Amino acid sequence: MDAASDLFNYTSGRWIYNESLRLKERVLKFDVNELKKAAAAAIQKDVTKVHKFSKLTEGGFNRAFEITIDGLSVIARLPYPSTYPKHLTVASEVATINLVRSYGVPAPRILGYSATNDNAVGSEYILMEKVVGRDLGDIWYDLSEKELLKVLSQVGKLESKLFSIPFPASGSIYHKSDLGADAKSAELSGGDLSPGKFCIGPDVAQKWWYGGRGELAVSPGPFTESADVFTAGAVIELAWLKSQARPRLPRSVEHRNIYDYKKVYPADHMASIERYLQIAPYLVPDGSSFLLRPTLRHPDLNPHNIFVSDDFTITGVIDWQHASNFGDEVSRSLSKPTLPASFDQLSATDQEGALKQFRKRQLHFYYIVATAKHNRPHYDALKPESTMSIQKLQQYSSAPWEGDNITLKAELIRAIQNWSMLTTSTSAGSGSIPPVCQIGFSDEEVAKCLSMEAEQYHIDVQMEKARDRIGVSIDGWTSNERYEDALE
Repeated sequence: MDAASDLFNYTSGRWIYNESLRLKERVLKFDVNELKKAAAAAIQKDVTKVHKFSKLTEGGFNRAFEITIDGLSVIARLPYPSTYPKHLTVASEVATINLVRSYGVPAPRILGYSATNDNAVGSEYILMEKVVGRDLGDIWYDLSEKELLKVLSQVGKLESKLFSIPFPASGSIYHKSDLGADAKSAELSGGDLSPGKFCIGPDVAQKWWYGGRGELAVSPGPFTESADVFTAGAVIELAWLKSQARPRLPRSVEHRNIYDYKKVYPADHMASIERYLQIAPYLVPDGSSFLLRPTLRHPDLNPHNIFVSDDFTITGVIDWQHASNFGDEVSRSLSKPTLPASFDQLSATDQEGALKQFRKRQLHFYYIVATAKHNRPHYDALKPESTMSIQKLQQYSSAPWEGDNITLKAELIRAIQNWSMLTTSTSAGSGSIPPVCQIGFSDEEVAKCLSMEAEQYHIDVQMEKARDRIGVSIDGWTSNERYEDALE
């Protein structure tokens, strides 16, 4: 593959299955010279001053290039053709970065952008300054406990700034000028914000748009009513299931044995979503609760998105587009993590896995400590026993259906079993006897579903251990260096 082709194709790793499809999704052709011109113009330089153009990083949704112009570095991020909805995603990321910078968060300065591919470059793009400092992910496992605490204390303070932003609705952030005149939006105001500059518009989370969901006649936001936030994702998924879903095998090959290798039917999942929609109004926090206030968090706050100076001061937070989460049963207990007592007797491979799990739990523990100190509203939101259960119900009911009829149903069963705990702090149960639960399952259904869930969980745990051992992600991605070994 020649150098020019490398710019347009994915070269940062391999997939041990479905590789041709994954590579096809990431083919991105554009006019290199025109992108150089746009970058040079963004910093008032002539294109003749460009003396280096190189691919920097490439992920699941974007490819980034570094353009060196007269000694200055400009980062260009271009979304893959498979990214959707491209216009809204690019526009929202730009506005989000500009907004958080105005509140003192060290995000990279936006130098220019185009939220449409109707330009000389032939692609949507964002131009931004290069963040100085070291990628925290590259030194993560070498940090001392003191250095880790310093970084996470700063993270807590940064999130406190994000929580201080007064949002009028739930959705994604935009510059008003990037939304159509007829687009539904809610204007941000207050503080030093210029009137009409920022607004809340449609949510760009992938689940709203995946597989044609964005074409449904169901609103992706913004949402001014809390009840709508709890139900909108489920409503969209239910509409998609009714109009487009067909019987299929579960996406995960390992789960197919649970269903005796037979196709599963969308009607079963539709019934679970309809049950969720019956109880959702009872899960909305009390009208006076601080939990109803829309708040912003970084969508993927992993170490590789944080840059630090030599003294571990955060110099920049990048990638305001994607999402992920941390947590497991041990982390949720909020007990200080320790390495296994048998650590010294483990093999080198198992020690590596144990260290990664320890660091993950350590991160979560100290993050909670920093949050309690610097961002009390967020900490208070994490404390109620019902928080995680309600989050799971909302998440599972709106997740794109790919043949999993177990997970949401099992969570609904637990909701019934813990109904009093879930509703005593909500608008339906606050200060009164918990409302009557409107849904139910037979004893036979409960036993069968929970048994299947336990089997699915066991499979997932074993598969995660196997992937960690050979260095493969859940979609089959592995580094170029480990590809041959992963195939064996």
